[in-house]
Amino acid sequence: QQTPSPKTDLARSRAGAEQRVLDFAMKHNKSAYCLRPRFILGKEDAFVIPALIKLVQKGLYIGDGQQQFSVIDVDDYALLILELCHRLYTCAEPERLALNVGYQKPLSFSHMYEALQTLDPSAHIKRRITHPGALATSFNWLPVKKLRSLATQLQLIGLDHYSDVSETRKRLRSDILNRDSFDYFRELAQHFKDSSCN
Repeated sequence: QQTPSPKTDLARSRAGAEQRVLDFAMKHNKSAYCLRPRFILGKEDAFVIPALIKLVQKGLYIGDGQQQFSVIDVDDYALLILELCHRLYTCAEPERLALNVGYQKPLSFSHMYEALQTLDPSAHIKRRITHPGALATSFNWLPVKKLRSLATQLQLIGLDHYSDVSETRKRLRSDILNRDSFDYFRELAQHFKDSSCN
């Protein structure tokens, strides 16, 4: 699946890795899928959700809230991998391509924020970073490691990270990717809320 030219070091690194895998598969006449998930979440998540919870607790709102992300539950991701492995072993001709991974409908930052506010109803928006992309670009120009790290975080949460998953869905036997992203994220937020009360 085609994507815009990579603009960050991380994106360039991923694109280079994908190309190496696909070139190797082509050279040896093998099948290969390069999977492109964005946020792989789950009830045992120790990184993404806790970081987003802290963001909400601080009252920090990134962008206009309309930026969208591909999300998938870790268990659904495992099922997806199993189904794609089955396809690789059963398809007649080798297939080599990158596949976007995530539920069909993307999750917006505003919906993420809304769901996580239920964990702490007293949390209110105190500050807004209105132009996260421009700020991240500025930080990347500065020779300060901490600011470059912050720039990467802003790019991850402040810009769109969603791609069409129709090619991936065509290769699955079940409709794993038809799950509603917002409903899923609300259930996940509720799980974290219940866990914190125990």
